[in-house]
Amino acid sequence: QCDWSSDVCSSDLDDTQSALFQLIYESEANSDFSESEISQLLNDSRKANGRWGITGILLYRQRRFTQVLEGDETRVRQLFEKIRQDRRHRNVCVRLEQPIEVRSFPNWSMGYSRRDLSDFS
Repeated sequence: QCDWSSDVCSSDLDDTQSALFQLIYESEANSDFSESEISQLLNDSRKANGRWGITGILLYRQRRFTQVLEGDETRVRQLFEKIRQDRRHRNVCVRLEQPIEVRSFPNWSMGYSRRDLSDFS
């Protein structure tokens, strides 16, 4: 079933085939990101993540990124390795890696907020 207010249809996510995994990391942008740069980053992420069955959220505030990625462990790790090598940020630090039972962001191929992760606890 699809929630048309979100960007992922739950029917696109087949979580019965493999264990779910969540990875949370933080990094520092090398320079300030404009709204248009964030928008382009999100558009690219949403397309790729939708194809890979990855969901999550990106938080950006004061040149600091925090991102939650969730999905198949192999795919999440492959995506994170690509993200880690991106030259637009540095000081990439994994804060949490864990198997999960259910997704925290099942309807977002990549949600976005300018808040801190602590605002969601």
